[in-house]
Parts: sequence; C-alpha cells; structure tokens
Amino acid sequence: MDMVEGPHIKHVLGDPWKFDLPSDSYDAVISGNMLEHNEFFWLTFLEMSRVLKLGGLMVHIMPSRGIEHRDPQDCWRFYRDGMTAMGKWAGLDCIEATTDWAPEHFDYIDRNRKHARRVPELKKTMRTAGTDWGDTVGVFIKTEETAASLGMDYIRHFARLHEDVPAALAAE
Repeated sequence: MDMVEGPHIKHVLGDPWKFDLPSDSYDAVISGNMLEHNEFFWLTFLEMSRVLKLGGLMVHIMPSRGIEHRDPQDCWRFYRDGMTAMGKWAGLDCIEATTDWAPEHFDYIDRNRKHARRVPELKKTMRTAGTDWGDTVGVFIKTEETAASLGMDYIRHFARLHEDVPAALAAE
C-alpha cells in the first residue's frame, strides 16, 4: 500500500487518513519511514489499527534524527515515549521500542548529571547506526478494538461538540 503507484504496490490510497479497506482484516501492519511524512500521522496510525485484527502485530520504523528530507514534506521525528503514546491512542500495547541515539545525546547527559539516572535504560535500548540518521522502532500488539480506543473517545467527544455545524461549514 502506498500513496502512489509503483512496483509491488497492490493498493494505492486516495486519502492517507481514510483507508478503503475492511476493519480487522490484516494480521500484521508494517510501516517503514512513512509517518514522518504524514501531516496527521495520528489519524493514519488509528486507521492502521482499525484494519489490524485483534491480537495482530504492528511494526513502525521512523526517524528519530537526520536531515530534513521533504518527500513531499518532512513533519515529524519520533522517540520511544512517542511509541507508547501512539499505542495508547490507538488501542495497542507497545511491546518494544528502541531509538538510535546520537553520541551527542550522551555528551549532553554527561554535562547535565540530573539526567544520569536515564543512561542505563537509554543504553539498554540503544541501537548504533553509525550515521547521521537514527531511527525509532516500535512494535505493537492490538489489544482492544479501535472503536474503544482513547483516540476514538476523543474523536467522538470533539464530534459531539460540533454537532450543530452550520450547513455552509459542513459542505466545505
């Protein structure tokens, strides 16, 4: 699946925030270096959860650092806490999250000893890429129906607040 046609692409999305796919239809969803290009990644993440079967596996790889690479835009960088938050939003348990930390990250911690307690945990989950680029990897299991997720609770809340939208605005 992709936004544009290409080799090995079976399904081209017309809208990255509304998938034309049935709910609970995939055992696994894997995304590689895409969400940073997505203006509203939290909506796409929710859609990925919707099409994933209960108990299914979701894996995301996304940059934690690196140069801006607009294709067509470059909006976000992600860390381990972001993986936990995204899982919470979409009804998924984040069972693993790692980040490629730059060496300067540890230099900063060494200069600011109040953060020293974090070093063992950071080093335990660190992968060394040896480049200017770094990724965060998140592995998730779907543990609740997307309709029951925190994200959907908020979407319903905001929709109720705006039920009386004037017809002119609704048509836009």
